[in-house]
Formats: sequence, C-alpha cells, structure tokens
Amino acid sequence: MQPGVTYADNFATTFNLRGGTVNTAGETAFAATVIGPGINSGNNRVAWVGAPGNFRLLARSGEQAPRTPAGTIFTGLSVAGLNAVGQAVVSGALSGAGVGRENDKGW
Repeated sequence: MQPGVTYADNFATTFNLRGGTVNTAGETAFAATVIGPGINSGNNRVAWVGAPGNFRLLARSGEQAPRTPAGTIFTGLSVAGLNAVGQAVVSGALSGAGVGRENDKGW
C-alpha cells in the first residue's frame, strides 16, 4: 500500500490511537494500530493525515522508509507535528541492513 491510499479501502478496524494533533484548518494527523485482512504485527502501525472522512496514509510499518537504502523499513510510527497546510512530521523506528542504534530512528 502506498502513501495517499484512503483509510476506508484498507482497514476494518483502527484501535490504539497515538500522538494525534489538529491544525487550524481542522485537519488531523495521528498514528494508530490497525487490524483487518492481511494485517499482522509487522505491518499494523500506520500514520494518517487529513480531514475527518478523508484521511490519507502517510506511512506504514513494514514498508520502505523514504530516502533510505533499499530494504530499510518502518517498524514503529508516531506523529510529531502538523502545520497549517496539512504537512505532517512522522517519526519512525527503522530496521534493515546497516541500521543500528546510531541510526534506527527517522523523521
């Protein structure tokens, strides 16, 4: 699943919301744990942004982290901020070849 995919198309249930924030335009960004078909402990953490009823996926655990070497994936996610035009800051724990204590977190 790629960023920009809508919530309703992919997940049956969301639970354990974490780190939500709301901007002046009424948009929100949050991290959550999800369950549904094809979801397991390696891909069940997600970060979303958008207005109620129109959330877009920002990142998902188990998927390639942007601007990192191939095979570097998110293993955990949280939302650290959201500006007035809907740009969110997502923090993620990373895993993969070459990832160690000194570089296992990303923004």
